[in-house]
Amino acid sequence: MNSVFKSKALMIALVLILGLFLVGWKSKKTEGPKEFYKDATVIWECGPSGSTVGIVSRFFAKYFAEITGARVLVEPHREIAGLKSMNLVYNAKPDGLTLGCHIGSATVMNWLFDDPVVKYDPEKFNYIGAFPQSPMALWVKADGPYNTLEKLKKGTNLKMAGGSPIGYMSFWGTLAGHLLDLDFKTIVGVGAPPTAKLSVLREETDFTNIVSNAPGMAPELKPLASLSFERSDLNPDVPALPELVELTEKEKKMLKLTDATELGLGMFIVAPPETPQDRVEYIRKVFSQITARDDFASEVKKVLGRFDPRSAEEIQKIVHSLVENKTTFNEIRQLINKHYI
Repeated sequence: MNSVFKSKALMIALVLILGLFLVGWKSKKTEGPKEFYKDATVIWECGPSGSTVGIVSRFFAKYFAEITGARVLVEPHREIAGLKSMNLVYNAKPDGLTLGCHIGSATVMNWLFDDPVVKYDPEKFNYIGAFPQSPMALWVKADGPYNTLEKLKKGTNLKMAGGSPIGYMSFWGTLAGHLLDLDFKTIVGVGAPPTAKLSVLREETDFTNIVSNAPGMAPELKPLASLSFERSDLNPDVPALPELVELTEKEKKMLKLTDATELGLGMFIVAPPETPQDRVEYIRKVFSQITARDDFASEVKKVLGRFDPRSAEEIQKIVHSLVENKTTFNEIRQLINKHYI
């Protein structure tokens, strides 16, 4: 009798344990992305603190945490052209808990130029969205010796303050100087926009290429030429390059890429390849919710000078078009390399 009772008790216990397991398994299996992110820890890889990408990342992370209930740890990296943070996100566990925000132009160009340090393929990322930046312009010291385009074009042995060889400051600024037929060399490695600005103000260099809203910009600098087909509404009195020089069809194609890399991509948000699609779609939905908020738009506009968020589909198309233009990028590189020192 005691043996039968024990057997029945054991059987009941096993049934209860199995039932609890099945309930937990079913609950886990049916857990949606909204439940997944609540109280989860999300790692956010991005560029240096104080940079535009670092500042926007912190803004976005704050709202992401508020909407999803996740804890977001922003991990800024001292890096060149997004290499370290892009590699980290691309090779992270594809569970949706590692995201990144990077500068679009340089990160794609690193891959286009077959940099051996690149451990990512830009066409395989899960894109969430992007924040286009303002148009680039060539800037000089407002009361300096080259404060008009005529004076700049007459200058000899000019020096342009640049950053990374394939960062937007050096790459596109050097192309603009080349198209304007300036007598100049690009000093690679001067630093980020604020450092380049100081270099020009101290007359260590004569001009630089910075987006119209770059942090550290001040009235002491003056824009002379916009690297675009049309004038920017931020600097309506500054002529666009095609107003200043007659471009060949090949040169027009080159200039058009500045729009795709800077205005189209700006800084984009990504998740690793193979991240579960329901989580990717959820993050995209959160991106839409955040970018619809007036307070977030106001904060970003102060940093970027504009607020014109792009969808994942738009970014994927732009990245694909850049990949298709790999030959043109290499032609630009050949043109500008002779100006680098």
